[in-house]
Amino acid sequence: MPTEWEDMLSDPDPTIRKQGLSMLIEKVKDPHLMPIIVDKLSDSSSVIRLAATQILGNIGDPTAITHLRGALHDSNEGVRAGAIVALMGFVDVTLLPDFQQALLDRDETVRGCAVIALQSLGEKVENVRATVLDILEVALQDTDEDVRGATAYAIAAIHEKTNSVTVK
Repeated sequence: MPTEWEDMLSDPDPTIRKQGLSMLIEKVKDPHLMPIIVDKLSDSSSVIRLAATQILGNIGDPTAITHLRGALHDSNEGVRAGAIVALMGFVDVTLLPDFQQALLDRDETVRGCAVIALQSLGEKVENVRATVLDILEVALQDTDEDVRGATAYAIAAIHEKTNSVTVK
């Protein structure tokens, strides 16, 4: 017998489906729920797909990475940005090419999220710092002023992190 949130996830109204996902958040550590959440990455509503990326990121299960990578190609820029933010929670150097590719996205918010994700990876993983800095140098030429500003900040933050590690 389906639970209330399971019924809500099947409702034709996106608002009801989102409420069902919100109820599901309380149960996100249950590995049996992962397929249900992953299924919502293909929902017709971008709001639902975005909520699914957030939940998958909150779960923190590395098996979610593959599904979140798929969301990087979603038709909606909010979902693509949400997937980057969710993937940032995984300190995984194999995500470096995904974040680099996201710097080429047509949407400046997605590109900005990619800069922040690269910064995070560069600060946390010493052996990819030089590569991250090289990638970010290219992003300094972005067409969007805010992305360029975020990039300059990210580069400075990584350099500061490198210097603080060296001083200790």
